[in-house]
Amino acid sequence: VDVEEEEISLFKGKNFVFDQRCVGELTGSEEVTDDVLGKCFQCGEPCNTHTNCSNLMCHGLILQCSTCATSMLGACSEACKQEYVKMDYMTPDEQRNYRKANALKWKPKNPNSVKYVKFRPVSPASVRSA
Repeated sequence: VDVEEEEISLFKGKNFVFDQRCVGELTGSEEVTDDVLGKCFQCGEPCNTHTNCSNLMCHGLILQCSTCATSMLGACSEACKQEYVKMDYMTPDEQRNYRKANALKWKPKNPNSVKYVKFRPVSPASVRSA
């Protein structure tokens, strides 16, 4: 009798793809285990739900629980929520023109850019103990 043993995964939580193949509404993240490893961006409650900010000029990738997604209309901040509501009343052409005129103010600085990285000297004692 050939009985296949179920492999125990070394991974926990969800397998989330965060590049151009981003997981959309129709295809959920692959749940590897039931562990919830993240926290909601707004309230800090345990959360594994990745979403992009509803303000298309921000579109930041965040973890957001269903309660905050409802109250914030899918936005990552109150400012983004207000922009989302404002743009919801515009025609598609008006939205496109508005985004072109205002998108740069929403573009985040690259936190990995050398200009923003704070270098901290390492003490010789910590180098020797490593």
